This record gives sequence, C-alpha cells and structure tokens, in this order.
Amino acid sequence: MTAMTVVTAPEAKMAAALRRVTVVALADLDGPASGVLELPVSICWSLEGRQFDLADRDQVRRAYKFVIDAARRGEHLVPYLNAGLLKDVWGDIGLPPKKQAAWEALNPELRSRPAVTAA
Repeated sequence: MTAMTVVTAPEAKMAAALRRVTVVALADLDGPASGVLELPVSICWSLEGRQFDLADRDQVRRAYKFVIDAARRGEHLVPYLNAGLLKDVWGDIGLPPKKQAAWEALNPELRSRPAVTAA
C-alpha cells in the first residue's frame, strides 16, 4: 500500500472524538469489492447486524455510512472501504453536508455523482 494522507479537520466547538477523517487518495482504500463485509463493533454497533453483502447496493451504502461516521483515523477507513464501491454509492450515503464536503474537497472525483433511484 502506498503512503496515505489523512486529514483530520475538527471544528472548534467539537469534542476531539468527533474529528473528521478523510483519506486523500481513494486508491489507498483497500477494502473488499465483493463478498460479505463484517464490521467490528467499534465501527458498527447496529442491532440489525454487522455483516453486509457487498453485492447489495443498499447494504454497501449502509455499511459505508457506518464506517465513515465512526472512523477516527485512516486505519479505520482503509480496510473496509473500496474506492469503486464508494464511488458507486457516494450520492446515496447521506452524510452530513460538512462531512460530505470535506470528502469531496479531498476527492474531487466524488463530486456531482447523482443519486441512483430505484426503478
């Protein structure tokens, strides 16, 4: 894996635990592209389960939202997120505007990815 650049940009009034984490190069994301993704309790404490089928777009979206929301360091992102899948679900993850803007500022290829609506 190449050296990754991680930017942590806390807002002045936020507690240290709420820092925003972004990996600059999407190519550094080393998560699986297929199969079942199992998230640790430290990232996903959902009662609905911690396993996500990566063939199911809605499950990918939910898993990635958990990971991005819970991540405090780059190491929390890299093993779980896959750049191709992230690009595919980006418009549907539903991140808070400031977090989404931070990701898009550092990963311009995520901008203007329209949400996919079910047919």
